[in-house]
Amino acid sequence: MRVLIITNHMEGTDGWSRYSLDLANELERRHVEIVCVVSRKSRAGLSERVCLAGPMEYLCNMAMSRLDAQKMQSVINEFRPDAIHVVVEPYLSLLPFIEVPDKTRIVATMHGTYAYIPGIFRNPIKKAVSALMYLRSTKKVDKFIIVSDYTKNKIVQKPLSRIAGVLGKMVVIKNAIDFDSIKPADLLARVDGRKHVLFVGAIKPRKGIANLIRAFHLYNEKYNRKAVLDIVGSGDMSNLVTNGDVRIHGRVKADELDRLYSATDAFALLAVPNKHTFEGFGLVYLEANARGVPTLGSRDSGASDAIVHGKTGYLADDPYDIDECAWYLHKILDEKAIMPGDCIEWAKAHDVKLAVDKIISQYQII
Repeated sequence: MRVLIITNHMEGTDGWSRYSLDLANELERRHVEIVCVVSRKSRAGLSERVCLAGPMEYLCNMAMSRLDAQKMQSVINEFRPDAIHVVVEPYLSLLPFIEVPDKTRIVATMHGTYAYIPGIFRNPIKKAVSALMYLRSTKKVDKFIIVSDYTKNKIVQKPLSRIAGVLGKMVVIKNAIDFDSIKPADLLARVDGRKHVLFVGAIKPRKGIANLIRAFHLYNEKYNRKAVLDIVGSGDMSNLVTNGDVRIHGRVKADELDRLYSATDAFALLAVPNKHTFEGFGLVYLEANARGVPTLGSRDSGASDAIVHGKTGYLADDPYDIDECAWYLHKILDEKAIMPGDCIEWAKAHDVKLAVDKIISQYQII
């Protein structure tokens, strides 16, 4: 079998590329021949062809989509894939401008905010253009892989998705991690006698970092003045209210991230949805669980698929309610209410091997 993966890059440093990298590596382990069409090359050791710009460049940009589709067409003609898997939703806009062999299936994974691109625009002209592009591109897709029930419910609510025929082509295959590649937590790293909370993600409003910092400060005031919050990720931090107990690391290398996971006692990402954006799943919850680290998320997000409330972590009903969030941090950090073994078993149940079994079946259905 030959599979063409269309993604931003294969560095594994964001949700899209982490999904792509784990998928590609597992397909290769099964002797599936793959080629990755990307915006820039990585050191992943995979067959990569640079044909694309960054994903955001194609939003409402029909001319650029047509132009770069020609570049991708040459790869398709040469490789002649049995399946084309679009992992990054904005790249769907190239599909109306390519031709594929008759038996080639096109599969697309829908993650979160960009699963319904017309919904991100406020400008009526951009919204109309993106709706037209959405209709044209989704008609080319044979199957949509939805990473969570939460994302599925968001798509179902959009009338245009019904018109485009998306609903009848959806299958939920929940996000997964390459469990065997994750280093187990080194308990010796937790030697400073302080409780540690870890956030990993882009610094943007929908990640809820401001609420987390406020909840963390309240936790320290009410329960434990020795806790530390480690923030890993890039973005605008100018409006964040921090103190000496909040450590901002920016982007870090894989070894440093492993060290931070080993040193932490809880992982927290309190996603805040709005009319235009939402968190579709969050692989980071599973990556933390794989190390035996309990997690804290918000119920109105894809965390509701990623966290078993009361067993692998907690789901805050309101991420703006810092008393509730601080209480859950207390439950995890001080009462030890979540067992590391339960977290690890949950992560194992979301191993990429199991997910790829289901994904391959979507490549093969005629």
